Amino acid sequence: MIVIKFVGHENILGIHFNTFEFTADAHLTKKGDCIIGVNSRFDFKGLGKKLKDSRPIRVKGRIIVSLNEQKYADKFEGVLNKKFEPDSKEIVFRKSRFDSSRTLVVECNKSARELDRKLIKALKNPEARGECIINFEIEK
Repeated sequence: MIVIKFVGHENILGIHFNTFEFTADAHLTKKGDCIIGVNSRFDFKGLGKKLKDSRPIRVKGRIIVSLNEQKYADKFEGVLNKKFEPDSKEIVFRKSRFDSSRTLVVECNKSARELDRKLIKALKNPEARGECIINFEIEK
């Protein structure tokens, strides 16, 4: 399991057609239309072992944002990119198979534009705190 903790930002748009992303940066311009969380902290415990597995790894994820006792969530699925470099300061999720070292998951079934709009609206609040929880399932 990987947990990505992140914070909202007033410039979050969540409108990109092919990707969504978390960044460790605190500042965000409106050019970053795929970014859905800033000040991200990544937990990569056990990821190295998963990346060495030769079989395709399906991942299921859940994005949860708690804001003033309200919860907005969305789910996505994709395939773990074995070329991902865990020391990156950003993590990208892509609908395509493009496997750059900053892309953790490829073949996602959602992009930023397809995530729940209530979730994206909540993430426009700089006080919003969220987690992206990624569980691994090995395909058979």
